[in-house]
Order: sequence, then C-alpha cells, then structure tokens
Amino acid sequence: MTHGHQQTDFSPAGINLTWLVRLQKWVSRAFRLICFSSIAIFLPSYVFLLYPAVYESQPMWLIMQPIALAAAVISWRAIGHSIRCLQAISLACLWFSAANSIFLVIGAVQSRQLLLEYSASFPDPQWHEMLVRFGPETPFFFFVAVFGTLALVMSIGSLAALFLRFYRIRGTGLSLVGLDKKVRRKIAESGDAPNLIRLIDGWKWWGWLAGLGAIVVSLVPLMFSGRETLLPPTTGLAGKLPDVIVRALTFLNDRFVVIAICLVVATILWRQARWLLNPTAQIVLANTNQPPILLLRSFKDDHAAVRPKDVWLRALHFPLWPIRAVLNGFQAKGAAVALHGITRRRLEEVAAGALNNAGPFVAIGEREGKQPELGAFRATFATKIWKEYVEKWFGSASMVVMVAGLTPSVRWELQTAARRGVLDKVLLLLPPNGVAQRWLVVTECLADTPWSHQLQATDPSRLLAVRFAPGGRVIAITSARRDERDYDLAIRIGQGLIFA
Repeated sequence: MTHGHQQTDFSPAGINLTWLVRLQKWVSRAFRLICFSSIAIFLPSYVFLLYPAVYESQPMWLIMQPIALAAAVISWRAIGHSIRCLQAISLACLWFSAANSIFLVIGAVQSRQLLLEYSASFPDPQWHEMLVRFGPETPFFFFVAVFGTLALVMSIGSLAALFLRFYRIRGTGLSLVGLDKKVRRKIAESGDAPNLIRLIDGWKWWGWLAGLGAIVVSLVPLMFSGRETLLPPTTGLAGKLPDVIVRALTFLNDRFVVIAICLVVATILWRQARWLLNPTAQIVLANTNQPPILLLRSFKDDHAAVRPKDVWLRALHFPLWPIRAVLNGFQAKGAAVALHGITRRRLEEVAAGALNNAGPFVAIGEREGKQPELGAFRATFATKIWKEYVEKWFGSASMVVMVAGLTPSVRWELQTAARRGVLDKVLLLLPPNGVAQRWLVVTECLADTPWSHQLQATDPSRLLAVRFAPGGRVIAITSARRDERDYDLAIRIGQGLIFA
C-alpha cells in the first residue's frame, strides 16, 4: 500500500495463536509425562544392570533400558519447544507412548482381580487401607483413573502434535516445521555461529562457584533418610517396576519440603552462574561472521516479564514475594532480580530462547561496568555515540527485535528504522503492560509511512507482535493470553516471516 494508491480495505493480515498455543500446552504435558516416566524406568534399570542382581537375567530390563533412555532424551528436548516437539522422531515417541498407555488401561480393565490382589500386598499398607475405606473396588477404579488420565493426556497430546505438524501458517503456506527448515537453511548460508562455551569468561571464578553450588544443593535431598529402604519387595504386574514406582513416590513424599527448598535455591544459584559468566556483545561479535540480531528497547523494559509456562514457577511467584521485598530492603537487588527471574520470564529471555540459533542476539547496554542481563549480549557505548552503532547495526543485522516503548529513545529508533527503510526486517513486540499507550506511540511514530493506515486499523488488545511486510502490509500476531508460550511462538513465527 502506498500513499499514491491507497486501497479501501485497510484491515491488517492476522495470525491468531490462541488455539495453537492451547494445543502446544497439551503436547508439552504429554512430553513431560513421557520424560518423568522414562527417567523413572531408566534409572533403576541402569542400577540393576550395573550391579549383579536377579534383574540381569530378565530380558525386559535389557530391552527397556535403551528405549527409556532414548524416550527421556527426546522428550526432554521436546518439552515446551515449539518446533522440536513436532519433528518426526518426537512424534514417533509421543505416539508410541500414547499407544502404550492405552494398552495399559485396557490391560488393567481386563485384570481387575489382579489389581485388587496387588493393592492388598502393596509395600505401604496405608495406601490400601485408605482406598478400601471407599469400597472394596476402589483400588481398581483408582488405578484406572490414574492411568486413564495418563492415556487421555497422551492421546490428546499426540493428536495435537499431529495437527500442529501439518497446520499451515496463514500467509506463508508453510507449517511450523517447514518454516523452521526454511529459516535454518537461510541462517546456514550466512556463516558459522559462535561457540558460546568458548566465549565464557573463565576468570569469573564466582560464576563457576555459583554453578558448583547449584549442583551441590540439588544433591542435598539424597543425604536425608526415608522409608523407601524399609519397604518390603513385591511381585508386581511387570516384574519389579511397581516396586520402583512405590519407592520413588515414597522418596519424594518423605523429602517433599527439602526437595522444594533445594530446587528453588539451586535454580537461583544456576541462574546467577549463567548471569555472571555471560559474555559481552563485543566478544561474541568478534568470534562469529554471522550477521547479528539486534534488540532495541527502553532500559525501563529490561525487566518486562511474562508468566512462565512452568506451573511450579507460577505457583512460587506469590509465596516468594516477601523474600524479594526483604532482599530489596537490604539493597540486595541482584539477588531479588534473580529470585524474580525464576518465577517470571523476562520477555528478552523469551526472545533469546526463540532466536538462539539465528545468530548473535545483541543489544545496547545501560552503562559501563554493569553485569549484562540474561538474554541478549550487551555492548556498552558512550552516551553520545550509541545512536551511531544502532544505525550501523540497522544495516548489518539480519533481523531487528524491537520492544514498543514510551521513551524518546524508542521513538527515535522506530522513526530511524522507517527512515532507513529497514522496517521490513523489524519484529515489533508489545509487552503485557501498557499496551494501549505503547501502541499509540507506534502509530504516531509511523504516521507518515505506508504502514500507517493498517497500524491504525489494528486492535492492540490481543496483539503480541507485528511484522512490517513490504508494500505497507501489517501482519498482526495475536493471542488470547500473553504468557511465555504465546510470545515464544509469536517470535518464532515472526522470525520465519522475516527470514523465509
């Protein structure tokens, strides 16, 4: 659309992610169950095969061990990832697990009496006593309900993944996997990515110390005694697998508080280690020939955050609020930010995770000597020359991620991008707070551009991201929510629209 030939239809093209995100939640839940169950099977089978035991004579464990290990690795890589969960090997793992859970429920229904006998000889008699209070058949219904739920989640997850695998993104004619492949081919042509392990500043011993502390704290629950060693063995439905499950549940139950505390502390320490060992943009750019991806935002939006996709992190947000308040009161802002960072995902980190394979993700730092935030690699310049570097990066960057803001610097960046004719490689993100005010600034800054009419016709209430397509077209990426999963998918699709 140009000023000389304005069209009567100014409505922007839209990509609504609401249902895609909901389907991805079911896929992620299914892979989480696969990961948990496969690890619960692999670890004991590894121990049983490592030490001389009767299990060595059971072919089931020999077959189960590599299958469980492969399922654990595949599901771990697929959990929460918008693309990996849809790849062929991940789909095969998901469908195999779904079929297995369905057959398990069918077998349970056909073995009602066997289930009742097993419940009566359960290693922990309190379980059986509690269940039979509601009726003699309750153990059977309990088992069917638990594994029926497992089968339901697996089935819905596998069907959702199959749909997402072949769903075509509006305006591209490509699926999420197809869009990702096209982007990867283009990125591979631009040069080699930096080896981030090599870029770690090894002299920052306090970063390594924090990482070592995270590992040590995560192992603390093993030092506490529990009842799992006192439980008598039984013969279950499939060899010794029920024994393993009972002991694992008892281990978690007896150490629940310790595990929860250690998990939070270890997460904070690990985040601190990553934060301290994070290299600067100058180091990263000096070690790669790939064009950078530029992040532009107001410094006030450095801590713009969204709800994380992990339920346990969302649940920890409000209970940890008093601790954050105390840390802020003692001027321990670094620790408070680290604590806040595990319960709320910074929008910058979400973007960095979605773009981590597309090239070095760089941004202007706030001031010299300040430790770079997690997400984009920071480059700090004198106040008078930072604009020169932004204009330079406008020309060399393969993509520009801009967070819509209210400050004069963001206005200048948006207007400069339009003046230099690089808006077609800008992906504009709208954080969850102050959406209407931010969008008003965007429309004012781009009032004299070919995109003006479509921007004014766009409803920002559900807007996550905007792609400025050539010809004055606006592609609005929307969703009913503004959580981490929504922004992650929006950024990946926006990247695909720009790179493909």
